[in-house]
Parts: sequence; C-alpha cells; structure tokens
Amino acid sequence: SNNAIRKSMSCVYYDEQTGTWISRGVVLRGIEVDDSNNARAVCASSHLTLFTVDDTSEAAKIVEHKIASFAARVDSMNNVNFLDDGTSVNWNVMGSFVGVTVLFVAVIVVAKLKGRKAAVDRGRLTFQQDGVLSKPNVMGSTQYEAILRRWVSAKDAAKLVVFELLTSNAVFGLLFHWDHEAV
Repeated sequence: SNNAIRKSMSCVYYDEQTGTWISRGVVLRGIEVDDSNNARAVCASSHLTLFTVDDTSEAAKIVEHKIASFAARVDSMNNVNFLDDGTSVNWNVMGSFVGVTVLFVAVIVVAKLKGRKAAVDRGRLTFQQDGVLSKPNVMGSTQYEAILRRWVSAKDAAKLVVFELLTSNAVFGLLFHWDHEAV
C-alpha cells in the first residue's frame, strides 16, 4: 500500500566528509504510483548534491545485515595468520585440495603426452592438404554467400553461425575438440 511505501522511503544525500548517506536538507515530498504499481519518489533538496531514495524497510535492513555478515566472514578469513601458534589447519581440506590439484596436473600432462603424436600427424596432414597450418573454420566464403543469398534454410544458417562463433571464439574454442577433416 502507499502508506507502507511512504513509511519505508526517505530521501538522502551523500556526505563526502563522513562517507555516509544523510537525510538533512532533503525531504520526501510525495510518491507517485502508476497503474502497474511502479512507485516514483518526489524529493526536494535545499542544496545541490548527489542524492537518492533510501529504503528503510525491514526487508532492506535484513538484506543489509546479511551482506555485512558475509563481508565480516570473508574479512575474518582474509586475516588468518597461518604462522600464528593458535592457528589450526584443517588437514582434510588441505589434503583434498592438494590431491585434486595433483590429479588435475597429472591428467593434463598425460593427455598432452598421449595426444602429441596424433596432433603432429594431424598438423602434417593439414599442411599437406592446405599448404598452411591454420585453425579450421566452419564457414568459408561459400557458406557466407549461401546464407546471404538465402540458399540455406534459416535453421541451417543458425547452426552454421553458432558453430562459427563457437570455433572462432578463443574461450569457447577451448571447450571443444575439432578434428580438421571433420570440420
């Protein structure tokens, strides 16, 4: 209701000296509510400064408290001194982290060593066929022309464009393995 909105809203300005929002000199003159229940505040100010509408409702206080609590927990984690005598290390968590990291590195090393010969053979074949080593493209000039002239359906054009974006984007390209002959 308008009464509840009126009680939870206030106009405030930013005091640069104290770094806080203050309501002195800024007054909530009214609230406009349209047919779709969007509310707009009308504030009056005795000075020109950066001001806004503050929500002093119970929900805003709860959210603010949760954020402050989370920030305090993160801050306390950042201030841990592992060299202090009173600090204890959870060896299960530390061991799990180290174990997963070692396993990850081992899998990468084995995959790189195993795939090295196949990659060299694939590169040699690509160079023999094309005369140059380059990343394969889904769409060439023929495919672009087919899309522009509407020789292919919209569904096929969309597939080609999506595959082209996935293969040409450096980040998305890391997620896929494309054999040169298959593309």
